[in-house]
Amino acid sequence: MSVKQLLDTVEVPPNYLAVEVNGDVVPREDYAATLVGPGDDVEVVTLVGGG
Repeated sequence: MSVKQLLDTVEVPPNYLAVEVNGDVVPREDYAATLVGPGDDVEVVTLVGGG
């Protein structure tokens, strides 16, 4: 599955997320072309505002 397909399963707008696969940040324009496979380490970080 691609990073884009993975993000389609969460209920957070993708413009509020950063994605890292196996320690590498995935640029937003590469989400559809970047594949996630078994054993890959995926980190999805959401932005949170505050003061």
